[in-house]
Amino acid sequence: MILLGVSLLAALIVIGVGYFVGVESIEKEVYARLTSARNGKAFEVEEYFHQEAAVVEILAKSEKAAQAIQEFTMAFRQIEASDTISCTRDLEAYYDDFLDSLGQNLTVRRELSSYYPNSAAACYLQYHYLSKSTLTDARYEVDNAGDGSEYSTVHERYHDFYREALQKFGFYDIFLIDIQTKTIMYSVMKETDYATSLSSGPYRNSNLAALAEKVEKNADLNEAQIADFSFYRPSYGAPAAFMGSPVFYRNELVGILAVQLSVDKINRIMNYGGEWAENGLGETGEVLLVGEDYLLRSDPRSFLTDKDRFIENMKQINMNDEKIDLMASIGPILVTELRSDNITRALRGESNITEMIGYNNDAILSAFTPVDLPGGLRWALVTEIDEAEAMSPVQRFQNLNLAAVALIIAIITIMAMAITRSLIRPIDRLTEGAEAVRAGDTKVRVEKIANDEMGRLTEVFNGMVESIDEQKSEIEKQARENNDLLYNRFPDAIAERYRNGEVNIVDKFQGVTILSADLRGTSSLDEFTPDMAWPIVQEVSARFNDAADELGMEVIIAIPDGFLCVCGMNIPRLDNARRVAIMALKMREIIENINTKHNVSLVLNAGMSTGPVLAGILEDQTKNYVIWGPAVDAAQRLAYLAARNMTLGTEEMMRLMAGNFHFDKVHTIKLGPKNIIRVGRLVGRVTDLQAAGVEFTPLDLDAPTTKKS
Repeated sequence: MILLGVSLLAALIVIGVGYFVGVESIEKEVYARLTSARNGKAFEVEEYFHQEAAVVEILAKSEKAAQAIQEFTMAFRQIEASDTISCTRDLEAYYDDFLDSLGQNLTVRRELSSYYPNSAAACYLQYHYLSKSTLTDARYEVDNAGDGSEYSTVHERYHDFYREALQKFGFYDIFLIDIQTKTIMYSVMKETDYATSLSSGPYRNSNLAALAEKVEKNADLNEAQIADFSFYRPSYGAPAAFMGSPVFYRNELVGILAVQLSVDKINRIMNYGGEWAENGLGETGEVLLVGEDYLLRSDPRSFLTDKDRFIENMKQINMNDEKIDLMASIGPILVTELRSDNITRALRGESNITEMIGYNNDAILSAFTPVDLPGGLRWALVTEIDEAEAMSPVQRFQNLNLAAVALIIAIITIMAMAITRSLIRPIDRLTEGAEAVRAGDTKVRVEKIANDEMGRLTEVFNGMVESIDEQKSEIEKQARENNDLLYNRFPDAIAERYRNGEVNIVDKFQGVTILSADLRGTSSLDEFTPDMAWPIVQEVSARFNDAADELGMEVIIAIPDGFLCVCGMNIPRLDNARRVAIMALKMREIIENINTKHNVSLVLNAGMSTGPVLAGILEDQTKNYVIWGPAVDAAQRLAYLAARNMTLGTEEMMRLMAGNFHFDKVHTIKLGPKNIIRVGRLVGRVTDLQAAGVEFTPLDLDAPTTKKS
């Protein structure tokens, strides 16, 4: 009863310790996953904006930009100087349709004068390039309006280049702006801001106008500036952000090259292309971008997957009806306000992870960090997941007593930058190479086609991928070696538990059969040289282990002069005793064969016992897997007391093997002060003895026995 109580207490302690350790491990893994998603997305967003800024700077610094702005400006002034142009009724009809569409998204006053072009030249160009091509795609494709003007000739000369640049880099629009009048001399998409002045026209208060002023004031920096998202009326009120860089001609500032960034591209980055669960965010996890005004800069997952429920949640937190209608028409960006201590701290430059109540009134885990963009703009990036989902493995661990550890490595996309039209091809190659690496192909290499800066970049890229490939191969090799070593050191079931992170492994098993063997006579190997003796020792060990594997035994100790194996412990068996008896006979046969083969005099003494055992991994430097208990002590004691080439078995073993194996010379031995047991010598299998014509008398275990100390 005392032993049972101690064992039960030990089991409860192990389970309790394992549970608390498991809970801590799961919480750390959840936090690590959120932190990884947060840091990965923050890097990806910053990298995206810095790459876009680099592209804008390259386009602005090209000679083509300076030439285009000057030629467009001269052509525009020719139109201004003409006294035969005027605004037409057809353009007014176009603006009536425009205001109808804009009013569906934003609540605006329907005043034509607030949006109509303020110059005859703007009316003229908008008439030929907007009202005559009412579909955006049609305006996008027009190279020459066919009006015979010098402007259309210049437009035809440059439109294909900037249209192709827009397609390659995924911009929503590209603008060329005259620095003196802030007039948009050229636009790829040509919305209602086209040909208007950003200093005196209808969009002088827009964020594009603010960008133009910012670029002009910081022209000496000669780098890209950014204007944060705002509702942009020329795009029918959709949220829009802009980047721009100064354009110089012979060290004179002549204009600005600006681009309108695509909201869709940012959303693809933030929402993993819709594959949230595949990237470790489960059913409720999402990554949000929030601006300095606490308004969203990306669409939340909950809005994309269930728009109606998201809107209902916003109603429950008292969002007014005007914002609800606006969000239903153009989405939550710049509409949904998220104010929390986490976002405030992120905007101050802090990074951390906390528990809080989310915007949907559910308890969440929230990881936050700042995102620093070109031009000194800072946003907050927040990774969130419902606490109930994040901690669900804790409940499963409590029920199943298993630890589940999962860590998702985000792969960072490497994107190539295009410089000029002549560099588009190598940039495409680098982009394809980066996409291949992101997909997991570390064998990809990009062909170097030039010895310029792009060639150097290609060499660096290939070297980086080669380094990643080598590191990946080394990690996989080390993991395989560690795994093989683990399974060779422990039984398979124990190795699997240890590999899955379980600690303090100790178990109690009932009905385990133990075979302990002492190998003596190794002194007969002394006459051999070490390189001759060692193969014999290895042969003994290998053949013992092969026999154990064949019989489904679990080897605990295998050293040159000792062997301990069990049956029915981690793998339950119905015939434990039979397998152990066969193993003992096989080991005797192996020793006889090796003695004959190598002319040595090895002796095998063995003991067999059955009963409950405790087994576990020693939590010290050795990390050995050991078993102990009375049955183990009995088997080892019998092996020690056995005579030359004798295998002894306990009374319980003899009774289990009665009729199948023959034992003789039954006697009693004293294992301890109060531990006297009956043992017998294993002779062989009954069928084998009968086939050999050996006469024997079946053992009567109830007959008196010989005493032996």
